[in-house]
Amino acid sequence: MGDNNNKFDFFGNETKEEIFRLLLNIDFPRIPKLYKKVLIEVLVNGKKVEDLIKPFKLPKTRLKAIYSDGIKSLKLSLVELSLRLESIEKLEHELKITKADLQELEQYVKIEKEIPEALLEILSIKIADTELSARVKNICDYSGIYTFREVVRYSKNDFLKLRNCGNLSATELEAYLKNLGLSWSMNV
Repeated sequence: MGDNNNKFDFFGNETKEEIFRLLLNIDFPRIPKLYKKVLIEVLVNGKKVEDLIKPFKLPKTRLKAIYSDGIKSLKLSLVELSLRLESIEKLEHELKITKADLQELEQYVKIEKEIPEALLEILSIKIADTELSARVKNICDYSGIYTFREVVRYSKNDFLKLRNCGNLSATELEAYLKNLGLSWSMNV
C-alpha cells in the first residue's frame, strides 16, 4: 500500500484515500449515486466488495458489477475532465495570443494617427499600379507585398532575401522609394 501512495506524491501529503474522497466528491454526472457510494466504501474506506452485501442489500455479483462499472465511469469522467482542462489551456493560450494581437493593433492605430495624410496616400499606392519592372512586381506579389506601406517595413537586406530577388531588383525599388520620399525600414 505504501508503494501505491508514491503514485500520488504530486498531491502533497494527501493519502490515496483522501485523493479518492476528493475525486468522488466531484459531481461527475456519468457516475450514479449508488456507484459512487460503492466506490467510496471500497476506495476510500478500504472495505471489500463482500463487506457491502449486508449494508447495500445486494448480491455480491451485482456489487462487483457496480464497482467495475463505477471504476469505468470514474475513468471516463477523468478523461473528459482532462480534455476539458486541455480545452481551457488552449483557450487561455488563444486568449494570450489575441491580447498580443490587440496590443499590436493598438500600436498600429497609434502609429496610423501620427502619419500625415499625404504620406498615407503614398503608402497606400499598390505596387501593381506602378511603373516598376515586372520582376519587382512579381517578387512583391509572390511575397504578399501589395502596397508601399508593406514594402517600407522591410530592410533592404530582408527584401533581398525574398524569392527571386536580386541586387538589381532591390536597387530599382530603392530608387523608386526615394522618388516617393520613402525609405527602407520605416515604422509605418
